[in-house]
Amino acid sequence: MAVRTIGLYVMAPRFPADRRLRWGWPLAAVATAIAAYGLSLVLGGAPGFAERVYGVVIFPLFRPLSLISSLVPFGVFDVLVIAYAVWLIALLVHTMRAVMAKRRRWWNAAAGGLRRTLRDAGVVASFFYVVWGFNYARPSVELRFGWDATLSMDTTELVKFAEQAVAAANQAYIDLHGSADVGQPTAMPADVRELDGALEQGWERAVDHLQLPSGFGRRYGRAKFPWSGPLMSWLGIAGVYVPFTAETYLPAELPAISAASTMAHEKAHQRGVAREAEATFLGSIAGALAPHPLARYGAASRVASQLLSTIAFRARADYDRLNTELLPGIHRDIEDRNQYYRRYRNVTQQWHSALNDRYLRANRVRAGTRDYGRAATLLLLYAREHGTVLPDALAVPHR
Repeated sequence: MAVRTIGLYVMAPRFPADRRLRWGWPLAAVATAIAAYGLSLVLGGAPGFAERVYGVVIFPLFRPLSLISSLVPFGVFDVLVIAYAVWLIALLVHTMRAVMAKRRRWWNAAAGGLRRTLRDAGVVASFFYVVWGFNYARPSVELRFGWDATLSMDTTELVKFAEQAVAAANQAYIDLHGSADVGQPTAMPADVRELDGALEQGWERAVDHLQLPSGFGRRYGRAKFPWSGPLMSWLGIAGVYVPFTAETYLPAELPAISAASTMAHEKAHQRGVAREAEATFLGSIAGALAPHPLARYGAASRVASQLLSTIAFRARADYDRLNTELLPGIHRDIEDRNQYYRRYRNVTQQWHSALNDRYLRANRVRAGTRDYGRAATLLLLYAREHGTVLPDALAVPHR
């Protein structure tokens, strides 16, 4: 195109690399994500319907994702994220070169980036709710078991169950090591697959023990210790469930006393248990029922820590007494765990915690990150109904 200026013909600049920006698909992706989130909120008001339609019919359709991703030892999601990041970097370099060479206008490039961001974010958010996010609308543990979480528990009852938890943790440590203190922190087994398989059996037994839906007892893929483990430690993440590939991740450095119970917790998410406190509670029951001493020790020590924290301000003398009754080996493991978290303490963990809090609140977990503490309440409600804070793997009948 030519422009006549002061009697001369000057060629106007051309931008052959400009993109023709169509906004239909990006806006449709965002609209779909918003609709999915809205549907999740609506389903939350009808948990029974959400259970029958999504929990029983739709969610189990994605279980093969877990079995397929489990065929390889590395984190499939890690690979996908790296590949996506490399593609974005290459695209950014290509775009910047076109802008600097004046073959593309900067606003066209910026608009193209916004278009791609909207499209990808919309697709990811929509996929998240379809494959897992609607689990937030399913019935809570209290609703499933008919428990009244508003019932108060007197100090005597609290102390009694805390005593049971401490006794269970001590016995589990002795079952695992054969003594009260082996002189070093508990280590993960050489073959983690054996522990993982035992936790899967624990979940099968938990279904019979608690009369959970049969889908909770089906086998899922094993937990992994991925390349992103150091990043997880840095962010203060002990474990994570990745719904896009149905994988459970743990940092390889995580102390064994936490790793075993975290594996059971993440396996709860794998089965569609969305709320953190409920994943901890059900994971503890599954760990206690698992035919592996480390699984039982991880569950019992976690429950003992939770109940001791519960009585710390209500019955300080009993707390001090029970804390001293924990075996020396357990205290060693607790200190090893505390050192691990102190080593990675940094300001980014506060940012991650704040982001996690907003995410939970957006998905109908009104207490946000404080909901993690509800696990102790669920354990006490279970104890009140069953007479013991944790089931005995040898005493509970199994099929």
